[in-house]
This record gives sequence, C-alpha cells and structure tokens, in this order.
Amino acid sequence: MATVVNFEIEQSDNAKKLIFKETTGLYDALLNTDGWETPNDTAVGGTATLTITTPGGTATEYTSAEITGLASFPTSNAALELEITTDDLNTGEDAKHTDGVWTFLYTVTAASTTVYTVEHKVFISGSIRCCVYKKLAAIDTVDCDCDATEKTYALQAFTYYRALIANAACGNEDKYDELLALTGKLCSTNKCA
Repeated sequence: MATVVNFEIEQSDNAKKLIFKETTGLYDALLNTDGWETPNDTAVGGTATLTITTPGGTATEYTSAEITGLASFPTSNAALELEITTDDLNTGEDAKHTDGVWTFLYTVTAASTTVYTVEHKVFISGSIRCCVYKKLAAIDTVDCDCDATEKTYALQAFTYYRALIANAACGNEDKYDELLALTGKLCSTNKCA
C-alpha cells in the first residue's frame, strides 16, 4: 500500500477566499487504504508547498513562510481548512479572487523524504457569480411594467453563468473562458457585443 495525497479547493460565497483542504485522510484498513500513517507514510514531520498559477499564468510557490496556515500541512485531518485570501497571494487587499482557470500544485515531502505531488485545475467564478446574482436581486418586483429589459439582461446573464459552470464541470477551458468574458461583458454593460 502507499499514501495517495489529494486535496480540494472551494470558493467562498463572497469570492474573497479559496479554501484548501487536504483530503488524504487517516489510514483505515477498510475505508482508506491510501491514507496517512502506518502502514503507509506519515504526515508528521513532513513539509508542504503550494504552487498557485493564476489565470494570467503567473506561478508562485508558497511555503509556511508566506501562508502561515500551510505549516499545519501535510495532515491526516481531512477537516482542517486553510483559507487563502488575496492578501495571502499579494493580489489585492480584501479583494475578490480573479475569475478563470487556476492551477494548484500541492507538493508534500514526508518525513521519510518521499515526495508526493498532486495538481488540480480549479475553475474560479465567484466574482462573476456575485455580479449575476446582484442583477437578479435587483429585478423590480413591485413595478411590473411591460418593459422587461432589466429582467431580460439578468436572466441572460444567469443563463450564461450557468453555461459557464456546466463547461467548468466538463473541463472545457476554452468554452469556459469564452463564456466568462461574455458574461462579464453582459454583467457590466448589459450588452453581449
């Protein structure tokens, strides 16, 4: 048997945090034979780095010196979360993370000196989601007039946003990027072109 290191990234509702969780877990002979600890490798005494590549293509390796909470990793505690803000990444103070395809490379050097690496591409869309939801929330329900222009724009933006999410789920980066640009334009100008 061998340890199989893995992780997941979640977005916060306000698009200002990315939540990193190592999902390797603790070894269990029946439920998790790939987890940390005996008879596999141990997480105790290991070190971790997280290399984050933004949608613009800038890759930066982070250690516990740059992101304090990273010192708690590697871990067999699958419930432990590390919140990554734009402050942590030096991309803005209390800002939203840039929408697009991000790449996360998690590298663990166990106490045994075995090196484990795992990479995930993550489709971030929190900023555009907030914009679309604001449009939907602003629909006037009191004055129901015959001019449904604002409703049309809000529903169109929502439809493009849902198509963007569907393409992310299918791993279609080109279509995701195309829909992200289109939804952003519609969100900010009420025009597709």
